[in-house]
Amino acid sequence: MNHAGNRRPNASSPGQLLRFASAIAMAVLAPLTMATGCPFAADEYRPRCAKDSDCSDGKTCTEDKCTAGYCENPPKPKGTGCGKELDSVCDGDGKCTECLADADCAANHPTTPICDTDTQTCVSCFDGIKNGKETHLDCGGPDCGACLAQPCDPQNGCGNHSICAAADNICCDTACADKCEACVGAKTGEPDGTCAPIPSGTDPDGECATAGGCGATPGKCRCQDGVKNGDESDVDCGGTTCGGCSGGKMCGGNGDCAADVAYCTAAKTCCGAPCDTPCSVCDPGGQCVAAVGQSDTSCGPNHVCGAFGFGCVGVAGAPCSTNAKCLSALCTAGTCAKSTVGKPCNTTADCATGTCQSYICQ
Repeated sequence: MNHAGNRRPNASSPGQLLRFASAIAMAVLAPLTMATGCPFAADEYRPRCAKDSDCSDGKTCTEDKCTAGYCENPPKPKGTGCGKELDSVCDGDGKCTECLADADCAANHPTTPICDTDTQTCVSCFDGIKNGKETHLDCGGPDCGACLAQPCDPQNGCGNHSICAAADNICCDTACADKCEACVGAKTGEPDGTCAPIPSGTDPDGECATAGGCGATPGKCRCQDGVKNGDESDVDCGGTTCGGCSGGKMCGGNGDCAADVAYCTAAKTCCGAPCDTPCSVCDPGGQCVAAVGQSDTSCGPNHVCGAFGFGCVGVAGAPCSTNAKCLSALCTAGTCAKSTVGKPCNTTADCATGTCQSYICQ
């Protein structure tokens, strides 16, 4: 007697057969699933090959190898050349990059080969671009030197757009190496980094300690600046600091004159002699000579100084008795004639040509 609750399933029924087949398949695939992580054949992840050229992955920094019939693409060694002309390098992880170290940039940037290791690209301190570790255009950072108005970098000096002014240890718009100029505002009153003259009379660097401080002309001390300033009696001479004046230069006393022209004449010029007699004058060479053609209070009306030994002589139109009594050395009918070219004169009225310059008719 059969009871439905205890009936065994029919092994030959279609449902039982399907379940049996599924169990068999799972038993076969289970080892492969455990080994590969997925139910696929292992050679689908390593393409088969017959030679190395079958294994190209299109990357310049990996090798193409066919090993035991399967492809491999390991990375090429770090530093291997890559790129169109092998001007780049492999990073060791299969990537072609512009540089890994400064030396990799020498071909493209021979002056300052710098590799920005953060971006693995070559940069330069002279390319007109703010790149790499620069803090400003072509300057700043560890590679390119300091920027304008900053202290000179001990190793790299100053960037591409400034020059180290050594005396002030600052990056300047020019070399700023002349005397009495500086590149810091504390000395010049101009902005730091701007080369400018040091104001006249000051001398912060002690360059003109014996020459009156810095002068009115840039790059010159006061006693060489071509200007009469300070306590000078004439241009760049006399006074308490500058040297003595040469012959013919203005003076206020004998102490303003050089040793070979030690006399300060009544006309306040340095001379080799007192030159204090009437109708005498000190020439530019410091020699006392006759003041030919010049007026002198000792001569009186219509008379001026003549040559040595002749005293005062008459100008053109003055009465005369001999030629020696006339400035023109020509007495005609009792009257001094006008001087010819090259002869002495006092005014244009004394010249036949009508031109008197420096007491000589022209």
